Amino acid sequence: MQDNLRGWIDPSGKFHEMPEYQTHEDFARKFLHWKKEGYASDKMYFLGWWRVHATHICELLAQSDIPAVLNDMQKRTLKDLAVENGILEIIQENAHGIRVIWQDEGISRTSRIANGIIGFLRKKFSILGD
Repeated sequence: MQDNLRGWIDPSGKFHEMPEYQTHEDFARKFLHWKKEGYASDKMYFLGWWRVHATHICELLAQSDIPAVLNDMQKRTLKDLAVENGILEIIQENAHGIRVIWQDEGISRTSRIANGIIGFLRKKFSILGD
């Protein structure tokens, strides 16, 4: 599993991975050219973006501070990320609480490891196609 899988997912389902040194707020401020007081992340949530990161217990956590839900395109992208990185479940956390929205129920540990390696190779070396 990729421990440093972190970023934002936009309303179209595109995942914007962040470098390890960057925070979610740093990304939001840069993306929005934010110069105001307050949190740029709040604006991102309002625009339909979700903060995403992998946890140390094989979960992919999508967070929003408003009572929003992930759309189908966002869910599809998160599921693809989870499978490629050997992640066992996706959790949605919003202003209403936390709930599991997907679980890996049929993939063996060997398949998860293989999918994680393939995802890593695709990303790192731009091989194996899409």
